[in-house]
Amino acid sequence: MFGCQPIRKAGHKVTEIAQMLERARLEKGLSRNQAAAELGTSSTTYRQWMRGQQAHLARFPTFAEFANETIETVVKKAIKDQTDTNETMGGLRGSLQPAVA
Repeated sequence: MFGCQPIRKAGHKVTEIAQMLERARLEKGLSRNQAAAELGTSSTTYRQWMRGQQAHLARFPTFAEFANETIETVVKKAIKDQTDTNETMGGLRGSLQPAVA
């Protein structure tokens, strides 16, 4: 779909979360600034999410509501994003790092 891709720069990975938020934004007919406001964040933070920066887990319920998805779907997308990042970066990091037993 034309215009459905999040903001992309060289070296930035397009995440599942970013794609979900961007798709919802376009379906609602919102600008990026309006989407940021609806998500309760700044346009700078929204732009960072579109460029692959991980959002805090506390944002996931808001993402689910915004995108009309379940929280489980959002968490699955975040886990996939984290797994993809780990494969790319060669190690665990970020807010979704599993506890060691």
